[in-house]
Amino acid sequence: MGATLVQAAGGAVWRHDDGMTEVAVVHRPRHHDWSLPKGKSIRGEHPLDTACREVREETGIHPVLGPRLPTQRYRSPAGDKIVRFWAMSGQDAGFIPTAEVDQTIWLPVPTARAVLTHQRDVPVLDALARATTVDAVVLLVRHASITGRRAAPAGSLDASGRRQAQALRRLLPSFAPSRLLCADDRRRDTLAPLATRLRLSVAYGDDLREACGRHRPRSNPRLIRDLAADGGTTVVAAPGPVIHNVIGSLTRDDAVALMPVRPQKGSLWALFFHRARLIGADYYPNLVGPAAADGNPYAEPAAA
Repeated sequence: MGATLVQAAGGAVWRHDDGMTEVAVVHRPRHHDWSLPKGKSIRGEHPLDTACREVREETGIHPVLGPRLPTQRYRSPAGDKIVRFWAMSGQDAGFIPTAEVDQTIWLPVPTARAVLTHQRDVPVLDALARATTVDAVVLLVRHASITGRRAAPAGSLDASGRRQAQALRRLLPSFAPSRLLCADDRRRDTLAPLATRLRLSVAYGDDLREACGRHRPRSNPRLIRDLAADGGTTVVAAPGPVIHNVIGSLTRDDAVALMPVRPQKGSLWALFFHRARLIGADYYPNLVGPAAADGNPYAEPAAA
């Protein structure tokens, strides 16, 4: 039997201060080092949950999730370790020193590069620059699994679909969405638990309904680009073929290289824009469970 892979996650938390980008760096007295906030996953925990929880615990900051950053793989005293990072925006909060972290400081990125103890943290920090230019996010969700029983109401989620919808409810608030949009009632059930938690209504998009034509889903990404032009973060629930075609159109138009995937039910494409142009995207095929044993439960970050 192979050794257990230690799963961990964290964040490069940034803010703008007087036109300068600063990043949060923590001091760990037990290790006598300065590092980016991170920590081990709890059994059954999704890496997104781990990353946000660890940042809150080590800095007091309630972060807003952004693009994925480079993953670290190295040997630790506990065994082979994988640490996934996300760019996160945040501001000062009520930091309370603990035995694990006794200081949290904001530093300009060049200063942070020099202060960080471990060289493996530097590529994570270097990848942060593009993330700080994101001015709009569109979260494209493929609708959750629905029941096939004829007697069931149209669009009713099956047991798997209910788990997928609850995972969206748990994880998507960390992206700070302010709008929820779907094509029709069949997809509304996917977003209903999230809408309840966020106290938002689910709107319907005429362009999205048109794109969901029964025979030939359109690949026109105009609605998604319009949402990006409005700024903020929007969640859009749509059928798989429409998502697949829209992703293809956006990446061709904006010259973003992505791994080709067909979105699974309940999966998520997180699309990141700058001035209505796509600059990066992350795919999450499974939001329900923890990381896979091989440490690759989803696509690696796109190369923009």
